[in-house]
Amino acid sequence: MTRPYPDDLRARVAAAVMAGQTCRAAAALFGVSVSAASGRPGCGQPVGPA
Repeated sequence: MTRPYPDDLRARVAAAVMAGQTCRAAAALFGVSVSAASGRPGCGQPVGPA
């Protein structure tokens, strides 16, 4: 079973997306899957409560 990504990596991916990177570009930059990056705020996911 795989381990979850560290919180600092999650924060860096989210920051890259919020700064204008696409989800795919952020995933490639940090070496994570596109599905891992697309779960971050700014990749089609709601930010904050609905």
